[in-house]
Amino acid sequence: SRPAAWLRPGLPPPVSRAQPEGRPSAERGAMPEDTNAGVGLIFPPPDIRGVIDKTAQFVAKCGPEFEQRVLREQNHQKFAFLLPNNPYRAYYEHKVKEFKTGVVEEAKPEVPQAIIDQKAKEDEKKRKKEQMKALTMGEKRKKAAKPPPPDQFVLNHPYIAPMDMDIIKLTAQFVARNGQKFLIGLTQRESRNPQFDFLKPTHALFGYFTSLVDSYTKCLMPNKDEIEKLKKLIANPSEIMDKANSRFAWDEQVEETRQHNEEAERQEKEQMSLIDWHDFCVVETITFTAEDDNIALAPPIDTSTGAPKGAPQPLDAGATGVLMQEAKIDKPSREEDEVEEAKAAVEKAERERRERERAEREQIMAEREREERE
Repeated sequence: SRPAAWLRPGLPPPVSRAQPEGRPSAERGAMPEDTNAGVGLIFPPPDIRGVIDKTAQFVAKCGPEFEQRVLREQNHQKFAFLLPNNPYRAYYEHKVKEFKTGVVEEAKPEVPQAIIDQKAKEDEKKRKKEQMKALTMGEKRKKAAKPPPPDQFVLNHPYIAPMDMDIIKLTAQFVARNGQKFLIGLTQRESRNPQFDFLKPTHALFGYFTSLVDSYTKCLMPNKDEIEKLKKLIANPSEIMDKANSRFAWDEQVEETRQHNEEAERQEKEQMSLIDWHDFCVVETITFTAEDDNIALAPPIDTSTGAPKGAPQPLDAGATGVLMQEAKIDKPSREEDEVEEAKAAVEKAERERRERERAEREQIMAEREREERE
């Protein structure tokens, strides 16, 4: 009786091969040469197909004796395709013929008509759904949104007690209104008060307090450029709506990118979890002998051109450490210099900006005090 695998729908039964009369029994184990490639083949699963292809390659190279030796020495279920009545025997013989002749013939598993019809129905249903979505909701905008300018009045607030938050905000407002002298006097007077430790530069909330002072100062004493910009926006309300729509499109694009990355990472984890890393079979073993240690290495490949650079130059034992040390020192030094220069430029620009803002605030405060005295 045939195995149940021959009863799969859409797959024709294998071609029977009759043994000619008078043929010696020793030749019955040889591979038949007159087979119809791709007819009646049952394609094995991917994990078994790799073993079959590798075994067929060795049998085509070493002859049928290799197959008989595998049958004698290997007692593994993955080599059951070597048995005459196995459903994957025809696929194995087909691969042996391909490796012997060097002619690769297209042989793909036939798809049942029921599966083809079901797939066509699903594609049609998906197409109608997309068409209905386009008619009701409109086509989704494909144009990538440009990043909006940074909002200078938005801060990341820390998670602290409400009372501490109110103290920091109120102190920042007074400092922005009264200037640097008020901050110095308050720091000296409340030096022993733990509620005002955020005034110390070493405190974790000092940066948040400084950001609040800068924001309140920009609100109380805005620059002329900001005032002109606000006047233009008041005169043209449609520009305000365009800016809001651009901000919304950018936020939506960022959220879609985040969801896409999370979905891709989740699918990758699922695919990795489906792999059984302990399910493997040793097909070939490579043994390194003493002669391999004396064989000259192949010339290195130039990554830019893809051509060999030439024979490698032998190095003295004493010079190896010197060359490695030079390679370790020279390359990182240039990168570190570039990084240090970039940091110095950023710090200089930030320092100049702070000094310019401080000078403007002091000038405004001096004018205000002179007006009050008058």
